[in-house]
Amino acid sequence: MPGHAPYRVASAAVLRGRRVTAFCAALALGLPFAANAASPVEALSPCLMARDGIETAVTGFEAQGWTVVTEGEDYDRALNATAEVTLALNMFASEFSDEAEVQAYLDEAHVLAERLRGTTALVNGDRNLLISASGPDGPNVVQCSLVATALPDFEDALPAEPVEVGPSRMAYGFARNKSAIRPAGVAEVAVIGVRMFYPTLTDTTPLGGASVQLFVRYEEAP
Repeated sequence: MPGHAPYRVASAAVLRGRRVTAFCAALALGLPFAANAASPVEALSPCLMARDGIETAVTGFEAQGWTVVTEGEDYDRALNATAEVTLALNMFASEFSDEAEVQAYLDEAHVLAERLRGTTALVNGDRNLLISASGPDGPNVVQCSLVATALPDFEDALPAEPVEVGPSRMAYGFARNKSAIRPAGVAEVAVIGVRMFYPTLTDTTPLGGASVQLFVRYEEAP
């Protein structure tokens, strides 16, 4: 959700110089980046090539080593992990005081996950990826959401602290940054970073502890 709220956010490094040149050249050639690339824009680069449909993005992710799932345990895991992050943003979840509150929250998130059923999902090891398209006059906005228990290779894109609203602390941190990378036909690229902040847990294991998301808005067709 690119327009989430004007909260304090963490800054992310912007690719410059030769790195940007090499990245744009790879995009032009349709070359996929590795799933563990240093920046979300690189790792989720197939999202930048989905103007004609998310099938193109899916093909790009498969070339990176991702596997499409449509049912079964892996599909359920992808939906549940994504919902655990999504629900916190939608309900402005306050910080959890104990494990019982965490479990109640996860139960509610997994109910929400059922509403995501049918969404295109891929998995790669313990990482989950959901791809969706939307737009008032057609699918001109593509969202790729990478979610896992932790994403240590994307620390620069993830918030270090929870969101604070007045005296209250939320259960999550939120960071939004515009990317300097914008291939031809792309109007805007926004990088979202979300980190969940849970208390010490002994019996509960959340699936969605961190997420990096790419929102790509394509230019309207002439």
